[in-house]
Amino acid sequence: MGTTDFIMTFFAILISLLLDRFALEQETYRSGRWFDGYRNWLKEKLPDHPLAILLVPVAPLVAIGWFQSVFDSGLSALVYSSIVLLFCLGPLDLDRQVNRVIDELETDAEHESETLSAMLGSETVASAPDTGIRLAGKILTEAYNRLFGVIFWFILLGPLGAALYRIAHHLNSNAHESETVEETNDVIAQLCYLLDWLPARMTALLYAVSGSFEDALHGWQASADIADHRLEANKRILSGAGLGALRVGEEYEEQGSPLSTAVLAETALGLVWRASLVLIGLLALGYLVYWIG
Repeated sequence: MGTTDFIMTFFAILISLLLDRFALEQETYRSGRWFDGYRNWLKEKLPDHPLAILLVPVAPLVAIGWFQSVFDSGLSALVYSSIVLLFCLGPLDLDRQVNRVIDELETDAEHESETLSAMLGSETVASAPDTGIRLAGKILTEAYNRLFGVIFWFILLGPLGAALYRIAHHLNSNAHESETVEETNDVIAQLCYLLDWLPARMTALLYAVSGSFEDALHGWQASADIADHRLEANKRILSGAGLGALRVGEEYEEQGSPLSTAVLAETALGLVWRASLVLIGLLALGYLVYWIG
């Protein structure tokens, strides 16, 4: 990556994060419904083979790559890169979602929160002993999926990398809603595992740097050791390292009174934003080194 490319990448990330955080409140523009329609149409044309699913992203990725080669410098490259990255983040805004959970918990902390149940994938009573830990871990893994993973591949391959990551995870997260066979879903899951392997570990390091480093490494190792399936290892590492960085969990609760679900949610979200600032700081430092050099 040349100096100009690095500078363009840095400012595209900064612009996209600022727009996502402060300017755009609607989340429907990146719901992915257009891609679902395209996938269903193309599925009727493809042969009935598990690997055929890999052909679905080809046309969008080729188009994005072609425009990336056209808008390869100057202001047009910055605008194009920022737009693609902005569309690939999310799709839901984690900060708003977590704040809705906190508001619902503060209204009625003893009963079910609809947003909380949606995040954890099941009906959940906020006062259950493990709910806060589960929610904090979910926030940390979702932050990776919605933010850090996309940014990693954007840094590596530009808009094409961000789109590749988002499309792969969109296919994986919606696999249960489609009529694809189990072998096809396994292919998608394997692709996501490969895309996640390195950036998940780099994000775990960001969590460690942004919190208790030693406890984060301990949580990382412990989570990796108990992973019952390698496709779940990335999530367990993110959750284990993040919870360790926050010094929350069963082993820490013995040292003091357990934190409420709302407090744990706020704490986990705070770690995410600190890790985001660390990432921006590292990119800014790299930009400064390039500029001085």
